[in-house]
Amino acid sequence: MMTLRELVTERLKQLGLGPVEAATQAGLERTFIRDIVEDRKKSIRSDKMESLADALKLDVDAMRRGVIKPTDESDFPEPNARIGENVEMLRKKMHVVQGSDSSRKSAQKDKSSVTDSSRTIGSETGRQGIEDDEIPEIDVVAGLGGGGVSVTTEVTADNGASFAAEVVRDHWRIPERLLWHANASTKHVAALPVQGDSMAPTIIDGDVVFIDTRHRAPSPPGLYALADEFGGMIVKRLEVVSKPSDEFVEVSIISDNKNHSTRTLTLQEISIVGRVIGRFTTS
Repeated sequence: MMTLRELVTERLKQLGLGPVEAATQAGLERTFIRDIVEDRKKSIRSDKMESLADALKLDVDAMRRGVIKPTDESDFPEPNARIGENVEMLRKKMHVVQGSDSSRKSAQKDKSSVTDSSRTIGSETGRQGIEDDEIPEIDVVAGLGGGGVSVTTEVTADNGASFAAEVVRDHWRIPERLLWHANASTKHVAALPVQGDSMAPTIIDGDVVFIDTRHRAPSPPGLYALADEFGGMIVKRLEVVSKPSDEFVEVSIISDNKNHSTRTLTLQEISIVGRVIGRFTTS
């Protein structure tokens, strides 16, 4: 039998949700679930238990017994559900090397069939050789002014299909409670080393930024990692500048360093890798 805190913490990991996100989706107070996982709230009323069960997609009677029993085993959130057409463009541009639709589905269903032994991460192959509590640091230089070289490897499944996966050169471990404050979990976070001065003083050369890869649309406005036209990554401030009635969504790509220019592109012309949720700096 699990305690309420243990049950909620484990279920959030399974769903890949932060406590604030889960509470908001269920119409609960923003801090309701976070107070449970941080042990501020040790018991809740019966009606709140039902709301909590709905938020976590659990059978309420089983939850009262300290047992995790999903109401629907297949009812997991789609982290990319909001990104629509632009996500498909990003997937094709950055991750798929070759192989039919059926072979891609096969690789997704049977990740254990991947024979490459290196530590990699990719949309088709998932996290290979990476522990659940590890945040992978991608072997890529995220340019703050432009450029950057992406390092990928081909990962081959048993059926012969090949996929591109980003090489992981190291990993980070961050306390989950800190990630929860950013409404994130290790499952969806990656670390990117950066170079350049275009985002100074917000981000400087040598920093490592942490991105939530579920965020592939520039809402809310803020710092995002983008795939650039040279195959690398850049970090910029994004803000939608078009009107809701406009035919295309236009996005302003802003450098915090005023010595660098601002560009405006349509959403279809950019590939958002994730939203910046934090950074490590030695300055």
